[in-house]
Amino acid sequence: MLHSRQQSIRTLLLIAGLPLLLIGCAPEGDSTSIEVATSSSITGGEVEQVEVESALRPRSSVQNMDWRLHNLDLAGSRYAPSDQITRDNVAELTPKWLFQHGVIDGVSNQTTPVIVGDIMYVTDSRGSVYALNAEDGHLLWTFDVTRLLGGGRREGYIFRHRGVAYEDGVVYSAAGSFIFALDAITGKPLEGFGDNGQAPVILDVLHEKNPDIETAISVGYWFTTAPQVYNGVIYVGTTRSESHIAGGYVLAIDAKTGEGIWNFNTVPQDETDQGWDIAGPTWVGGERNGGGIWETPAS
Repeated sequence: MLHSRQQSIRTLLLIAGLPLLLIGCAPEGDSTSIEVATSSSITGGEVEQVEVESALRPRSSVQNMDWRLHNLDLAGSRYAPSDQITRDNVAELTPKWLFQHGVIDGVSNQTTPVIVGDIMYVTDSRGSVYALNAEDGHLLWTFDVTRLLGGGRREGYIFRHRGVAYEDGVVYSAAGSFIFALDAITGKPLEGFGDNGQAPVILDVLHEKNPDIETAISVGYWFTTAPQVYNGVIYVGTTRSESHIAGGYVLAIDAKTGEGIWNFNTVPQDETDQGWDIAGPTWVGGERNGGGIWETPAS
């Protein structure tokens, strides 16, 4: 059993480039040797011994400080009511552990760590998921999506990923043009969700108008945002406007099966799209494109 939930939230997370750095409060003078996970076992990294300052830290008076969604809550507040880090002790934060996944691809790491209990979930720029012991940074499991994203990427495609969402023991990652559903404890694909835990949710929508499209990425559609999830439904938006997509889609996906529930095009294309009566006359000439969604929706 991992350490207590309170232990896992005693820290402030900083992300800069590839490393994931965890720091905690410690008064000057005391130090100890701890193990720092500098890379995953997949990339051949080693565990190093690093001298850092440490001491007994004040416990937060707030219980159940899980950070299950990209923006903490459905409203996207990103406000955690913990009183553990204050103006008085913030200057005393010191490194506790460092994790590097070893993937240098796309843009800098933009993932927001999700923490449930004593497990932290982070992603690399491709959308692969890494589950870490939040107390010491050691890798618990990895799910690599690299070989699952498919080809046919349009010019300008850049790997970028902002993290996962958690609900009912399942971690969801929107990577490439797919949604992946993984068991939060084992990292195994969720049985019954799409094809072996992978659902082509964008392609399913595009096929409603053009069944000849082979891959969503080939026509400029993919994900960069962390999904939102609530009450058995995943909500996520598609990008990328720079690829001249025919409108960005807001998707609602069944969290158990990966099947689409509804979708909405932010730039209605014709009479079959919701909102055409209003939007149709406002767009005169040229392509009806853009409207990509690159950040997690709030509700």
